[in-house]
Amino acid sequence: MEMIFNQEKLAELILFFAQESQSDPYFGSTKLNKLLFMTDFLAYGNLGKPVTGIAYIHQVQGPAPLPGDFLTVREQLETAGRLVIREQMLFGFAQKRPVAQANPNLALFTQDELDIARHALDTMRTMTNQEASTWSHQRPGWLSTKQGEEIPYYTVVLWDRTPPTFDDLTWAEQMIAQLELV
Repeated sequence: MEMIFNQEKLAELILFFAQESQSDPYFGSTKLNKLLFMTDFLAYGNLGKPVTGIAYIHQVQGPAPLPGDFLTVREQLETAGRLVIREQMLFGFAQKRPVAQANPNLALFTQDELDIARHALDTMRTMTNQEASTWSHQRPGWLSTKQGEEIPYYTVVLWDRTPPTFDDLTWAEQMIAQLELV
């Protein structure tokens, strides 16, 4: 399935997360990236398509939207006066905090998409940027890619899987042995 990147939805989702996170002292660019990642991947897994369709790549701090596309949209929001990035110190690190200067256009989203975005917010609301990064490092898509590689959306199907049991592994070994005999 080819992903279609929707710049307008990305812009409004950025504003939505910035507005909803204004009282979250840990909200910064890193956490924004994880919120976008969670929303797009859960939408893909539950609705059959992501909300924004932007590509996500493996970065040291975890999955991040494709920098060129993401920064273009963010700069358009800043130029239009709808978003500002405030730098502040948090735990000895410079935090780039997106701050909404306008309300997001929520009419662009389905109720299901908004529910998924709110679920992402609820999941990460009390997480620091580091905890959000740690969470993202446990996702199969990040684990199965290397620095700079695109994270396939289909990896979301493995998010909630429990590790294989001994019986699962035994069955897999038997199947492999049978295939090798053919």
